[in-house]
Amino acid sequence: MNKQDVKQRQISPAAIAYKQLTPHPGWVEHDPLEILRNIRTCLNHYGVVDAIGLAHQCESVVAWDAQSGLPLYNAIIWQDQRTEKTVRQLMLFIESCYIMSLPAFQSRTPSGISHYSFI
Repeated sequence: MNKQDVKQRQISPAAIAYKQLTPHPGWVEHDPLEILRNIRTCLNHYGVVDAIGLAHQCESVVAWDAQSGLPLYNAIIWQDQRTEKTVRQLMLFIESCYIMSLPAFQSRTPSGISHYSFI
C-alpha cells in the first residue's frame, strides 16, 4: 500500500519477517545478518531511499566485531529470559541486605527489576 506525506511524496513501507531463534528454553534471538539481508532486499526493491526506520526491536542487543564487521553473536531480544536466575538472586540480595525494600528499589528502575532490565 502506497501512502503520501504532506508534500505529496510517495511513501512505500516495506517489511520482511525474519526468524525468531530459540536455541535453549527461555532464550530468544534473531540473526543480525538476516536482518541486514532483509533491509538490503527492501532497499533494492525501492531504489533510492531517503530514510530507513527499523520498528519493534525494543532493547535488542548485537555486538559487532570492529575488524571483520560481522556480529559476534545473534541479537539477544527483549523477550530473552537467560538472566532470570541472576535477577532472582539480585532481588534476594537486595532484600537480605536491607539496602531498601524491593518495591522501593523497583520503583527506581525504568522497567522495574526483571530479566528485561538486564539484557
